[in-house]
This record gives sequence, C-alpha cells and structure tokens, in this order.
Amino acid sequence: MLRDGILDALGDLIIDSEKAAELIDEFLSYVVVDIWHTDDILLCAADNDIIINEKEAKEIVNNIRHRHNAEEGITWDYIGAEIDYYAELRDNDKYALRVGEKEEV
Repeated sequence: MLRDGILDALGDLIIDSEKAAELIDEFLSYVVVDIWHTDDILLCAADNDIIINEKEAKEIVNNIRHRHNAEEGITWDYIGAEIDYYAELRDNDKYALRVGEKEEV
C-alpha cells in the first residue's frame, strides 16, 4: 500500500515503474513505517459521531504530525483525542489557532 502510494504520487516522473517499485521495496525493507491516512481520521471521527470533511481531516493529520509524542507513538486513542480537540475549537469558533501558535488568554 505504501509503495503504491509513493508510485502514484510520483506518477509521470517515473520512467521505469518496475525498477522504481523494486527500489522502494528495497528501501522499505530497512525501515519501520507506520502510516496514518486521512481515511483513518475520517473513520475515527465517524465512529465517535463527529462530522469532519476531507480538508479538516488533513488539518488533523498535520496537527498529529507536529504535536504527537514520538516516545508514545500515534494510537487510535490519540487520534480520537486530536479529533475531539479540533472539533471543540472549531465548534467554538476558536480554530484560528495553527500549529505552534498560542492562544491568548
């Protein structure tokens, strides 16, 4: 799945897709990669009766990428908490905050 996503993203830049797939597979054999997609965010939100759209899911993925604790990792519970936080700010018209900004008191 990851390999196919990389190949799709590179699209027409790839001259030899078989060779590219081999190189990606070789590289991925040396690393551990855990991928969370906007589809996961949308699914988790729906499971918790929170309505978000694709754009909001991308913002939540971005928030998770910048704010998660690498020692604890990213879990479904963490994703759910980020969705709750996002929805609370959004629903209270406070989602002018972006990664790295502090709320004025």
